[in-house]
Amino acid sequence: MLITGTYVYAQEAVPREDFIAITTTIIHALDAVEAACEDPQSGKQAVDNALKKLRNASDEYKRYGVELQALDGDQKEIVKTLAAAERSYKIFSLSLGPCCAAPTEDEIIQATKYSENARKLFLGYKAKK
Repeated sequence: MLITGTYVYAQEAVPREDFIAITTTIIHALDAVEAACEDPQSGKQAVDNALKKLRNASDEYKRYGVELQALDGDQKEIVKTLAAAERSYKIFSLSLGPCCAAPTEDEIIQATKYSENARKLFLGYKAKK
């Protein structure tokens, strides 16, 4: 009985293979957001559309019905970093708003930093096991 309980406790909230597949899709959507934000020809609509695709990709985690606190350490850190990147790009998008206020370089640098960190964490996660 104790062994069964230990096995259940040790299982990841989101199975590893599923987590990798979902996160890969999210990383691809994040790449599209970055490209839209970095392209001077892209307008606010292109950035917003890319953000919507990123948000939809991130919603796949909800399918497992787990809260962030229930994820294991590595999964939790990756999800938190991806969410921080999404928030930063959203702030960047808002700065492109109807007033046409120019976004600051700091906003895009912060978003890129979170994106790069998320990729690094994800590659490390995939390399384990």
